[in-house]
Parts: sequence; structure tokens; C-alpha cells
Amino acid sequence: MLEISLARVLSVSFFQSFAYITLSLAVLGLGIGAALSTRTHKHSSVFVWVCCAALGALVLSALVAFVGVNARVLLLVMSTVPFVFVGVALTLVFRAAPSRSSWLYWFDLLGAAAGALLVTPVLHVVGGFNGLLVAAFLLAVAAALFARASSTGVLVRWGLCGLSVAVLGLSVLTQFSPAASVLFSASKPVQAQLNAGATTVKRNWDAFARTDLLQTPDGAYYLYVDGASGSLIPNLHTPERWQQDIGAFPFIADTPESVFLLGSGGGLDVALAKLHGVTTITAAELNNSSLVFTRALAPELGDVYDADVTVVVDEGRRALRQQQRLFDLIFLSQVITQTSEARGYALGEHSVYTVEALREYLRFLSPDGQIAMKLYDELTLSRAFLTALAVLREQTGSEQLAARHLVVLLDTRVTPAIPLLLIRKHPVSRDEAIRLARLAETRGLSFVFIPELYATPPLDGLLDGSTRSADILALQPDVSLQPSSDNKPFFYQFETGVPRALRPLVWLLGGMLVALLSMYAVRVSSLTVIPRFCLPVVALLGVGFMLIEIALLQSTRLLLGHPTLSMSVILAALLFFGGVGSYFTAFVPVQRAPQRMLITSAGVALVWVVWLLAWPALSHVVRSSALWVQLLVSITSIAPLAALMGTLFPLTLRYMSVTTSPEQGVYVPSRIAYAWMTNGFFSVIGSVSATLLALSVGFMAVSFAGGMSYVLVALLCALLLKNTR
Repeated sequence: MLEISLARVLSVSFFQSFAYITLSLAVLGLGIGAALSTRTHKHSSVFVWVCCAALGALVLSALVAFVGVNARVLLLVMSTVPFVFVGVALTLVFRAAPSRSSWLYWFDLLGAAAGALLVTPVLHVVGGFNGLLVAAFLLAVAAALFARASSTGVLVRWGLCGLSVAVLGLSVLTQFSPAASVLFSASKPVQAQLNAGATTVKRNWDAFARTDLLQTPDGAYYLYVDGASGSLIPNLHTPERWQQDIGAFPFIADTPESVFLLGSGGGLDVALAKLHGVTTITAAELNNSSLVFTRALAPELGDVYDADVTVVVDEGRRALRQQQRLFDLIFLSQVITQTSEARGYALGEHSVYTVEALREYLRFLSPDGQIAMKLYDELTLSRAFLTALAVLREQTGSEQLAARHLVVLLDTRVTPAIPLLLIRKHPVSRDEAIRLARLAETRGLSFVFIPELYATPPLDGLLDGSTRSADILALQPDVSLQPSSDNKPFFYQFETGVPRALRPLVWLLGGMLVALLSMYAVRVSSLTVIPRFCLPVVALLGVGFMLIEIALLQSTRLLLGHPTLSMSVILAALLFFGGVGSYFTAFVPVQRAPQRMLITSAGVALVWVVWLLAWPALSHVVRSSALWVQLLVSITSIAPLAALMGTLFPLTLRYMSVTTSPEQGVYVPSRIAYAWMTNGFFSVIGSVSATLLALSVGFMAVSFAGGMSYVLVALLCALLLKNTR
């Protein structure tokens, strides 16, 4: 709960790239804590470490609320501290009862699954900042429970109980204090509005985002999601203030009768559709708070989301699949996916601008229909144009013919200029090109690309076949403009190589890896008594689990749509069934652990391959089914895989902790610290590797690397088994 709440809050204060780095450091903190536990052997001090974790979470909450935007480095450090203390406590618990590692790991994963499920309703009720305090309260309660089992005096116990009450009281009080607002980074678009004199009218936190309703000095209302994605709420009584928006052009050019609006936000697209006589309007919006705030202003501004508009609170592609009709226009107006700001990298970018998404949109168009994309700048236009060109080339057979389906206009009246991309289902004729150009001129729009009439270099070569998309890509070798796909859905990621936001983490991980190897070198005498190949197995389990977990979350999210729901449910299922697998390892004799580890790791690799082959067909079958059916199918399909993965780490822990002769049944608890430390460090390496692989090659490479990790585990287990015979 602390980890996910922290990510939610930092996505508001900064960008999701910063939140991702913090989450990786949180996992790293567990590994550091395990390393520190090698310096202490007092199992009775567990409650002290958990108490320190609760206090660390409190301090972290205060820093986030009051000085977060001015202390990024301090936040990076403090985001790790509570997890370091938890890492020490967790390792000490396992060292206190090494023979019961399977049971302990079962409860550990069960708690993690419960946290993943509960954090969504908690954040809906109390908001992101108070979610941190709820997590701190639970840590304080855990410390008090551990204190009951220790030899601590009455005074300490009462002190811990007082701490728990104080945390809970602070959580309640901050519901009504300025601290719950959380400061914005100066680079956030919402902060620019506030600096210009805008005032906050309403605010709402939930598991999806923080939504702020602002009123500017001129009386206009804007919605901001996580401090970004600013959208105007139109005043229906004064259309002259917004009717000249470039987004009005698709409604004027072809007078569509039915439209599907993807990401309608404050309702500007809905208002434009109404203004130009569209009779059937379907609007898909993932953030329900945007709809609530907009409807609350209906008495003052007019009811943009009235009964004539069909509103679907869901992800765009999923909402479109549920429609049983074709549309004359499908409109995407500056959709920023996963509430990440443009240029802010997010691993979970939702796939609304991908090749596969465009194929779906084209299937839902009427014979004379079109897709319209109101974009941000030249880079977003270039990628969207090349993505559309790739899809249309599949249908027409050549880029020369595909280019005749595309129109690009530019609104230079605003700074920066806003581009509009039209993707027509039929090619643009000469007469149609002239009509569109004249209409664009009357609205003060500039031409970028109109087939049969005008095209700026190097796009002009597409029409006569002298230029290909590969030539356009070659003109900017330092910028990534390749078409986005569900395999690589990073539409807003234009950097080549390692993203700038991830470079500090890569360097930090390199330093940590050197420190880990140095520690192993210093403690070589302690490590020589650990059964050979066990530490590499533990390292590969950390890497492999993270790779498969991230690949699973991406694959299932494409089906389930809603990012928060899919992440919490799938993550909870993965942890829960992993815990079930851990539970049953308690019945495996420790001397048979190497054999069971070999069979299980090979089984993970095999089941993972089967899942990857079967999932596309399985998800296609249920793509139009009810959400509960899709959730059930997703959970059921990953249950065997999760159970198998959950058996390996506790089995390795038990085997590592016994003497070189397992039949003697004598445990050496100190080895458990090395296992947790190694697993924690390499779990972070796995998550960073997954990110880099997804960015450079795609999620299929992440899936392959995850499977290969378990193949290597199987090979090491075979060597371990051979060594014990």
C-alpha cells in the first residue's frame, strides 16, 4: 500500500517517470535492509525496525506534502528508508524460523495481494496523500503486534500504541488540512495556471488520478489530471470563445451524424459536436472525476453531458469494442494516456495511438468515415502520421496509395501551433482536396499535407513514390519516430537509447551492484558454506519474476482497459497464487528441494510459453464480454503460472539455510539474509531491464527474457542436483 500510494502522490507532484524511479528504489530498499540484517542477530528487535518503518513513512509523508517539489534528491533517499527498515525486519523474521520459510512467504505474499486489492478503495476514500498515512498506520499496528511477542516493557508497548493512534489521528486531520493538497512541481502545466492567477475550485483524489478544477481570472474553467492534461470546460452560452478551436474542423468538413469521442475530458469535443449538429454522440472518458466536475458546472455553463450524450466511463478502445455500430467520426483530442504528461515516460502508457488501435478504429468507421487526431506538436504529429501510414499501407498495398488517405492541418494562431491529422477511410480526390483546403483557409488554418493539392517536404515525395517512410525516419536519427504498437506503446517517448529519466537509476544500480559484489568478496568465507549455485538461482528468480510480472501486466491491461483496476487485480492474483504455491512447499522434504526446484523452474518456462501462445486467442474470444468475465479469464489463466513461480523462492530459502548435509536438518539462519539481499537487488535489476527492453525492443523481448531466466534457473538446479548426488 505504501509503494502504490507513493507512486500515486509523486505522479501528481512530479511526473510518472520520477514515480517509477522511486518505486524501483523502494524494492532496492528491501535488498539493502536484508544486507543490513547481517549485522544484527536480535530477533526480538523486529518491532523496533517496523516501528522505524512507520516513522519513516510519516517523515516521507511530511516531506512529500511540504517540501517535496524542492527536494527531489531527499525524496529519492527517503522513499527508500521505510523499505530498508522493513527489509531488515522481514529478514529477521525469516531468520528466526528458517524451517517455516514456506509458511512465512505464504503470509508475506498474501499480505501483498491484500494490499494491492485494498489500496484502490483506500485511495478512492481518503486520497493519495492520506493513503501514505494509512500505510504508516498499518506499519505502526504491526510494530505493536510484534512488541507483544517481545520482552519489551509496558512503557514501550504503550508508546507504540500511542504512535499508532497518532498516525491515525494525523491521517484524519490531514483530510481538512493544506497538506492533503500536495505541492506541484514548477514544470507542471497546472502550476503555470496557478502562477498566472487561477484559483482551485474543487479537487478530488482517487486511485486513478488527482483531478483539479481551476478557474482562470477571465472566468474560464479548466480540468487538470495529475497536474497535467489540462482541458477547457466549454461555456455553452458563449460558444464564440471556443468554436474556432481546430478540433471543430472534422465536424464541419463532413457533417458526421454519429461520432465516438475518445477521452472527452471537460467536454469541449462534445460541445463542438453539438454545435455542428451531430445527432449521435458517444463519449468515452476514463477519469470519472472529470465528468462529475463538468456536470456540477451545468447550471452555470450549460449541461454539455446531457441526456443526448452517451457517456462510457472506460478506456477508449475497450469502450469502442462494446459499441454495436459504426461511426462517421472517431475523434482523439490530445489524449495523454495513463495521466502522464507528454514527454513524461510511463511504463504503462495505454495503447490508444498504436498500430493495433488504428486498425480497430478503422473497423468501426462507416464507409465514408474518418479518424481525427488533435495532437500536440511536430513530434507527436510525425509519429501519428507514420503510424497511420503503416496501417493504411497494409490495406492499400503501398505507401503511395496510403498517403492519399491522410490530411494534415495546422493551427498557427496559438503557441505552440496545434496540428490536426485526418485519416480518411477512402482516398481524398482532387475535388475533395480543394474543398477541404478552402474550408481550412476560411478558418485560418495552414496546410501541411493535402493529397492532390499540397504537401510540405519531405512529405511531398510520398505522393509520387520518391520518398518512403524509412527516408523520413532517417532524416532525424537522434529522434525515435517509429510507429508505436501494442508491443511498444510508448507514443510520447522520442528519446533514443536509455531515457534521460532512467539514467540516474541505471547508474545507481550499477553502483549498488558493485557494492553487492564487493560485500560478497569481503564475506567470501561466509558464502563458501552456502550450497553452490544457490545465490545465482536466487538472483535469477528476482530478475525473472519481475520480467514476467511486467509482461503479464501489459498483456492483460490491453484486454481489461482500466489501468488501476487491471494492475491491482492482476498483481493481487499473481501474489495470491504465488503464495498458494509457497504454502504447498512446506510439505516438500528439504533434501528433495533441488529436484523439486528443477521440475518447477522448467515448468514455469513451459507454462509461460503456453500462456504467451494462448493468450492472444483467449483474449480475442472474450474481448467483447462483460468485465467480470474478462477478469475471471485473466485470473484463471495466470493462476498456474503464479503458483509455480511462488514455489521456487521459499524452496531455495529452506535449502540454503540448512547445513551441507540436508538430512541433518540443522539450519543456518544467517544465509537467509544473503538470499533476501540478493533477491531484492536483482529484482530491481529485473524491473529496470524490463523497462529498457520494452523501450528498445518491445514487451515481447521482456517476455522472452523472463522465460529464459527460468530456463537458466532450471539449468542451475540441474547442476545443483548433480552436485548433491
